[in-house]
Amino acid sequence: MTKNEASRCIFAEKHDADDNTIPVLRLGTNVTLKNEFAQSLANENLSKQDARTFLKDFHRMMELKKSLSEGNMSEEQRSKLQSEYNNLLNKYFEIN
Repeated sequence: MTKNEASRCIFAEKHDADDNTIPVLRLGTNVTLKNEFAQSLANENLSKQDARTFLKDFHRMMELKKSLSEGNMSEEQRSKLQSEYNNLLNKYFEIN
């Protein structure tokens, strides 16, 4: 088993589709991985393209989060980045 496969297995186990997802706190709000996404990650036949898409989206979310934590932008820029961040967050997570 490669490191990537092991990592995917660990992630899938931590976020299994049996409603046992581990919540992540975001400003006091519970955020959980959507079941369909967890199932996709747990699938041994996950395509390389799907894996690349997920990885690209998560990297982008981290970039956006970092940019939003810095104060060097206009309200228009902040609004645009916040909207993109929210869209990506809502694509993969449920906010309870």
